[in-house]
Amino acid sequence: MTLRIGYIAPSFDDTTGWGRWVNDFLRHIVQEGVDPVVWAPASSRKHFEEAGHAFEVRYSLPELFDYLLTRKGITRFPTIGVFLREVGRDFNLRLVHSLEAYPWCLYGDHLARRRGIPHVITSHGRYGYIASNRWLDRRIYGNVLRRASRVVAVSEAVKREIVRRHAGFIPLPQITSINNAVDSVECVADGMHRRMRKINNGSPPTILSVTRLIKVKGIEASIKTFARVKSRVPDARFLIVGPGNNEKNGYYRAIRKLISEKEIEGITFIGRVGRNETEEYYRSADVLLHTPVTLKDDFDSCPMVLLEAGLSGTPIVATRSGGVPEIISDGVNGLLADEGDVERLAELVTEILLDPEKASLLGRNNRRIALERNWEWYAGLQSRIYEELIDG
Repeated sequence: MTLRIGYIAPSFDDTTGWGRWVNDFLRHIVQEGVDPVVWAPASSRKHFEEAGHAFEVRYSLPELFDYLLTRKGITRFPTIGVFLREVGRDFNLRLVHSLEAYPWCLYGDHLARRRGIPHVITSHGRYGYIASNRWLDRRIYGNVLRRASRVVAVSEAVKREIVRRHAGFIPLPQITSINNAVDSVECVADGMHRRMRKINNGSPPTILSVTRLIKVKGIEASIKTFARVKSRVPDARFLIVGPGNNEKNGYYRAIRKLISEKEIEGITFIGRVGRNETEEYYRSADVLLHTPVTLKDDFDSCPMVLLEAGLSGTPIVATRSGGVPEIISDGVNGLLADEGDVERLAELVTEILLDPEKASLLGRNNRRIALERNWEWYAGLQSRIYEELIDG
């Protein structure tokens, strides 16, 4: 029997980890017998069409990132009225699932209450807990948490932070965690063979970061790490893939200034690319360097890039930050250093570049773990939550 579920989706943009997660989740939950009806912002239309989904989408959510900040956002804010009118229609929904927490879950909460059906919230990170910073937001979000049938955090780290900041609003049995998942596609699995081909072809050792250029990603540490690696492996190069490499981004300008002041050569900012291109970069890299930091109101919750790199058999060097240790076991499928320990990070990257056998072992283990955390596994766990709430 097909299960009709309403989803609140913030994005379908496949060039971001967030958008890839939404696309993959919906694609695989359909295979579990779910018939989605999705509410999303109007800006998602082109990304939805590019993803090739066949289910129903209602473009009546405001541009929730910027509606209080820009004139364009304010002009789109009245779409909330469209959403509120649609809530009165009978879509034959059995459950509502908000695919991100605050403020998106406000719409899922309203829809679920109007229809008298369960509401599930998935929290990918800071939007699951930053509402605690303001009294009004804390009260509003707290009431949504109290009414929610289940909250699913993408890592134990996120779960702990939600519970810590919103204690008293959410009963512990209502919150669980399921780590992120990736598509189990056919990728190059043997890092050693890939590395030997690169040596034979004269290709330089390649360090890769796949990340948005925002402060929590700790790109400064990656840049300083590469500078030290470069002094030991002179032909090494560093590729940084991801959005934010423009002069409007103050953080990007600060990074460029650091590179200039330290006179570091061999760094290339690739910018935003699609999924297929990103996979090519994973396959061509000798090591993925990921150095997030913990900020007052943010940390890297469960970085998908670690699993995506794992599908290509790429070894990881990362910091013990946020949900990273829930994916990377030190010495098994990657190597970990403390946040900000640039010298140790450089030692670990150099070790992988100069020891193909160790790189291959880490890469094979990383692929094995990534294959275990596939979308069939994730969608099955989520479906069981649906069944429990609907049948219970």
